Amino acid sequence: MTNRPAPSATWLRNLNPRQRKKLRVGEWQEMGFELKLVFATPISAEAYLPLWDGFLSLVESRDLMAVGLGGSFPLTETDAFVCTDGPGSVSAEDRQVLLDWIRAQAEIKEASAGELVDAWYSL
Repeated sequence: MTNRPAPSATWLRNLNPRQRKKLRVGEWQEMGFELKLVFATPISAEAYLPLWDGFLSLVESRDLMAVGLGGSFPLTETDAFVCTDGPGSVSAEDRQVLLDWIRAQAEIKEASAGELVDAWYSL
């Protein structure tokens, strides 16, 4: 991830397709979203690992990756950024499936997913 500002429309018009692909802008833009979790009670590492394994299985089955979801135990809340595992964008359907699965877990008090944002230039 970079700290570069989002590219302007004028700058994009001056780039050829190869440059846009290399910079992941224009038609090669990659989207992701932020995921925030609040646990019902502070969760220990022993209780967190089965939850993490289930979430990771779901994420990997959709060819995604989640960066984050950690911290110091016991955890009361955590967050992550979800994007694709390779070129491409997360879909609104992927976002909803992950959110529905997380909300169905007894350990989770509150879960929210941000809007889809540019994974390279929005952080």
